[in-house]
Amino acid sequence: MPAMATRSPTRLRLLSLAVLGNLGGAVLSFIYFHEVDPSVSRGVSAIGGAELVFFVLGFALLSTAFRMASARWMRPLNDMAYAPQPGAAGDKARRRALLTPAFFALMTFVGWLAAGFVWGVLWP
Repeated sequence: MPAMATRSPTRLRLLSLAVLGNLGGAVLSFIYFHEVDPSVSRGVSAIGGAELVFFVLGFALLSTAFRMASARWMRPLNDMAYAPQPGAAGDKARRRALLTPAFFALMTFVGWLAAGFVWGVLWP
């Protein structure tokens, strides 16, 4: 079994940090648009149970979808033992390793765009 295929403490820490960071941002945005900004919250009823359930389910669905997409994209890196194979056999893994920061920045951006669509278009 490859050494990187197991869940390392660093991978789990980074995953939990990403989920908690996005959850914190989502909660702050939710509170801001419902409680702080008077122009948005004017004429809107208080936060109800249905809205909280929609928030939790929407966040869980988006997190799961993007986690599955990132796991699929990271598969070449997770399948390596320690270092990519020399030559053309390891080119894909080396490219993915170099693109990882940009990929996760793009995933976060697309996730926030999807969240804006879900809560800005679907919920109202």
